[in-house]
Formats: sequence, C-alpha cells, structure tokens
Amino acid sequence: MSPAILVLLLTAPFSIGGCSFLPEKVPRPGMTAIYANPPDTKVKVALYFPDRGWQYLVREDRETVRKGEPVYLTALRELMAGPAGSNAVAPLSPGATLVAEPVLSRGTLFLSFSSDIMRLQESGRTERIVLESLVYTLTDIKEVTAVQVLIDGRRLDTLGGTVNISRPLTRAQFSPQIK
Repeated sequence: MSPAILVLLLTAPFSIGGCSFLPEKVPRPGMTAIYANPPDTKVKVALYFPDRGWQYLVREDRETVRKGEPVYLTALRELMAGPAGSNAVAPLSPGATLVAEPVLSRGTLFLSFSSDIMRLQESGRTERIVLESLVYTLTDIKEVTAVQVLIDGRRLDTLGGTVNISRPLTRAQFSPQIK
C-alpha cells in the first residue's frame, strides 16, 4: 500500500467525524474565554496569620488585585506581605523567599522556599503555626487541596523538627484555633 493511501486511511476518520486538534468551541461574544494568564481582576482571599503570641491563627478576609496570575499566587503574595491588622504577624521570616514558580498538580501546590525559611526556631516562630498558616490560606482556594513544602527544590523531613513535610500537607493534619 502506498504511503499516500495509508495517510488518507489514517486521517479519514478524524475529518469525517469532525474531530480536530483545535478547540471545538471558539469564543464568541457573550462567552467567557479562559486565559492562561487572566487579566488583572479583583478577588477576595482568606488569609490565615499567626497571632502575636504564635498560639492561634487570625483569619483576615482581603480584597486584592489578581495581577494576571492564578489565585493561589495572589493569596501567597498577600500572605507573605503580612497582615493589615495589628493583632497578627507575618508567618514567614523576611529572608524566606520562593526559589521557583509554584506548581499546581492534581490539587497539590508545590512551593519551593529558600533555606531561610528554616530559621523559624531562631526567630521564635514555631514550625507548626507557620505551616498551618500556609496550608489554611492556600487550601481555602478551590483548586488547592494540599501543599507540598520544598526547600531549594528538595523534599526534607521537617523544617524545625516537629512537622513531617516530606509529603503534601492538608487541613486534616492540623487543628489550629482560629480567631
């Protein structure tokens, strides 16, 4: 059989059946388009900050601008910026930064922080409440069910010796007091 006939036989079912590799629906007026990087929009996020005594979480509902990024990045950016009120504190030390773009895969958000996040104990911040703050803030977003904390792109057993971070963290692993 000639190569031309073979190609025709293999592609015929797709062209007859109307299949194509292009989207079936092309956005038309009145339809909502889904953007890889959505335009700037206002969103409401629930942020969970440690209280000043590092004993419980303080929930802060904040309206902010989503800067063409997924909502989880907006929430994380706002969490790292710190609370608006005076009865709570920022959960991460100033040196703790993300070393890679967060990745969401099958509901788990992978966050790779610099090793500076491990200085929690030195600054009096407890490992558990910092992780509770991250997990509760990020799993408040519909698409996020778990958070995997990495250090410089690597999985570690723990940040400060008390919470196992070698696997994704969920709300079910914590029971913080929330005020």
